[in-house]
Amino acid sequence: MDQGIAALIAGLAGAAGGLGGAVVGGLAAVRGARTTADSVRQQVQDQASAEHQHWLRGQRQQAYASYIGVVAAFIAECELTFFCSEADQMGRMVKVQEAREAFFTPLAMVRLVGPDEARSGAQSVLVASTQLLSAMESRTEDTADPDKPVAVVELAREMGKAQGQLLDALRTVLTDPPSGSE
Repeated sequence: MDQGIAALIAGLAGAAGGLGGAVVGGLAAVRGARTTADSVRQQVQDQASAEHQHWLRGQRQQAYASYIGVVAAFIAECELTFFCSEADQMGRMVKVQEAREAFFTPLAMVRLVGPDEARSGAQSVLVASTQLLSAMESRTEDTADPDKPVAVVELAREMGKAQGQLLDALRTVLTDPPSGSE
C-alpha cells in the first residue's frame, strides 16, 4: 500500500471516529438535559405544592379563628341572657339571635377551606347552636315552666361538647401534616 492510500484510510478512520464521538457526545448531552429538565420540573411542582399547602393552612387558620370567635360570642350571650333577670331576657334575646346570625359568614369560609373534619365539626356546632337558641327563645316566652331552664342547661352542655369536638378537629387539621387528598 502506498503512503497516499494509507493517509486516506487513516483520515477516513479519524473522521469516522470523530463523527461517532460527536454523535455519542450529543446523545449523552440530550439525555443529560432531559434528566436535568425532569429534575427541575419535579422541583418546581414540589415547591408549588408546598406553597399551596402553606397558603391553605393560613386560610384555614383565619377561617377557623373567625368561626371559633363567633361561637364563643354566641355562648357568652347565651350565658348572659340565661342569668339575667326575667325583665331583661327579651331584650337580651335580640343579642343572642344576632350572635347566632353571625355564624354564617365564618361557617361558609370553614366549609370552603375544609377539610371534611372541620366541616363536620362546624356543622355540629351549628346544629347545637340552633337547638340552644330555640330552647332559649322558648324559655323567654314561657318563664313559668320549670323544665325550660333544665332543657337550656342540657342543650348548653351539648353545645359545649360540640364546641370541644370542633376544637379538637381543628387542632388536628392544623397540626397534622397534609395527606395530599385535600
